[in-house]
Amino acid sequence: MRQFKGGARILLTALSYGEPWIMTADNITEPKLDPAFVEKLYEEAMALVRETATYLGVIGSAGHATIAEEVRSAFTGESLRLTTQLLQVVSWLLAQRAVSGGEITMVEALSPQRRLSGRDICLGDPLIDTARLPVELAILLHRSRHLYERVERLEGQLLAGQPPLNPLDTLLSRLKR
Repeated sequence: MRQFKGGARILLTALSYGEPWIMTADNITEPKLDPAFVEKLYEEAMALVRETATYLGVIGSAGHATIAEEVRSAFTGESLRLTTQLLQVVSWLLAQRAVSGGEITMVEALSPQRRLSGRDICLGDPLIDTARLPVELAILLHRSRHLYERVERLEGQLLAGQPPLNPLDTLLSRLKR
């Protein structure tokens, strides 16, 4: 954990996940993600939401004045990017949880209105060199972007009807060569 001004903390650990893809006789025509995998990813996203809310709450209430004036507008823009990334990811994961719970089908979950959006904003170039931003914000931005990219890859694989690649399978195939 990293401590920052105001006493809040940022968790700098990554959760490990099992195989995200399950294929059964019931879902051969409609693949779906393993509910336990979706739940772990959702928990990671919500932990990041809480850390972001804590950090921005501390900065908003006391620390914004400590940010250099020439960095403030970029700080605000990058904070909005951060919250947009998290909103998109959590919304997508809620749809996947609804699939796991039998509330909607995967086809419904992957409909255009439920897909990740805001890609240009979420994955756009930083407004300022991130080295000029407070380190805590830079870390949150990095983690949130990485989470968005992971979910985007999962969505792409689901839309293509292909199971996500298991990194272990890739490594094993390289070792066999």
